[in-house]
Amino acid sequence: MQDQAEAVSRHPSQGNATCSVSVVKSQISHYWPGLFFFLVSALLFALSAAYSAERSALVGAGSALAGAAFTRVADLGRERRAQQATANTSRQRDLDETRRVAYMALLCRETEHYEVAATTINALVHHGAVDFTEAAALP
Repeated sequence: MQDQAEAVSRHPSQGNATCSVSVVKSQISHYWPGLFFFLVSALLFALSAAYSAERSALVGAGSALAGAAFTRVADLGRERRAQQATANTSRQRDLDETRRVAYMALLCRETEHYEVAATTINALVHHGAVDFTEAAALP
């Protein structure tokens, strides 16, 4: 029964390898709107070096776009971190519920009130730092 509990408590991402290239590509692609502003501002700075007549206007526009790019990249980063936090919270809640249902399946023959027992064991084992054998001995 303890082996089954360890299988239930195993993190779903254990044993899965991620390709670092796809992770970097995913992270960069999220910031494309901000990077576009950086590219346009760099173009304006390059043009300001080439055309000295409209230099101050091009430098001003390039500076404004560079500031907008910094702001946009910071906003995108904050939004991405908020989405990741929300997704992580949801994943933890789903994992908790899945463990609880698995404990119900393990305990349905042991006790008449397996829903309450499974909920209690899940709370004790995964939130209260109690060993599964100790918690399973309670019902």
